[in-house]
Amino acid sequence: MDKKSQDAGIELLIEKYRAAFRIPENLNHYSEADYKIAERKFVKYLLIYQTHEKRQPARR
Repeated sequence: MDKKSQDAGIELLIEKYRAAFRIPENLNHYSEADYKIAERKFVKYLLIYQTHEKRQPARR
């Protein structure tokens, strides 16, 4: 996979995770500044752990 398509894939994942975070509960709970911080942490967590879990073989 070349760098350009890899970057595009990461950007799609980031947008997907940002959309998942953009729910009324979060929008109404956080101030604008805190929302950006929380969203960034949420996306970072999913990028690290969601992709890592998919790579791991199932444990028995």
